[in-house]
Amino acid sequence: MQDYNIIPYVQINQIASPWKRKVKKLTEEILKLPEADIQTIHEFEDGLYYRTVIIPAGVVLTGAEHKTPYRVVVKKGTITVNTDEGLLTITAPAEMDVAVGMERVGLTHTEEVIWTDIYVNEDNCKDLSVLEERLYVIPKCGLYDARKRLGYTKVEALEEKE
Repeated sequence: MQDYNIIPYVQINQIASPWKRKVKKLTEEILKLPEADIQTIHEFEDGLYYRTVIIPAGVVLTGAEHKTPYRVVVKKGTITVNTDEGLLTITAPAEMDVAVGMERVGLTHTEEVIWTDIYVNEDNCKDLSVLEERLYVIPKCGLYDARKRLGYTKVEALEEKE
């Protein structure tokens, strides 16, 4: 079994609105740039859904707000992310629990990062569209992985939402 740095539980559901405004503004600016090639791997186990992203080095990214609590396991690399207490640099191996309401910003450092979100999946649903609706507040541009799966660019996704 891998030894992990356990990061204390992060109470995210009370993030101050200035953080949320900053995340939204950063997301708007990132959408103007070419997209990074982030790989997503979906795995299922009885009662659990694992969503692993492989993020290249030197990438700034934002994530969708989460509707449910979840566990994060960082398997490789170093990434700096926001918490309700400020910025936190996480170096693998590490794991932490995150509460409802998290909307993450991250900056990967000098090597790729392998980051896994682990969600409770009581009905063992494997329909990614259903899971995404359950787990995330989906932004206007859609989720990166869904855009890739459906063959949309971020521009096409934005136009479709209008």
